[in-house]
Amino acid sequence: MKLVLYVIWALFMVAALWAIIHSVKKSRAQERLIASWPKAQGRVTGSRQGWTSGVGNSSRNIRHWPTYEFVGEDGAVYTGESEVSYVNAPVPGSALEVAYNPVDPHRSFQVDSPSKPLLGCIIPVLVLLCIAAFWFIDFLPVD
Repeated sequence: MKLVLYVIWALFMVAALWAIIHSVKKSRAQERLIASWPKAQGRVTGSRQGWTSGVGNSSRNIRHWPTYEFVGEDGAVYTGESEVSYVNAPVPGSALEVAYNPVDPHRSFQVDSPSKPLLGCIIPVLVLLCIAAFWFIDFLPVD
């Protein structure tokens, strides 16, 4: 029976490791794009309101994703929606920095990197959780 628990533990470890690697790769790819693309000063035009998922035994919270507009190198006005969410609704007209694809200015990102601190917190927590689960399995009175 313990063998089954160890297999489940190992599968959880593999899934957690895959999720972390996938998140880091996606974050680094976006950061490389932001670093190589031209920047423009954007202006908040509003926001989209939504809910957090409530995973991890947390309550669901309202979040706001700013919508913005910026002027590209060609002088045209482009719009976008940030992937960075905020607790409070952003003030329309406030400034934010935008990196945009010079070939396709409709593809843009808000220049912000909140994923590094989040990943820096998640990785140690998952490591401790996996160690604790491994230790807990060893003390179960199951043959």
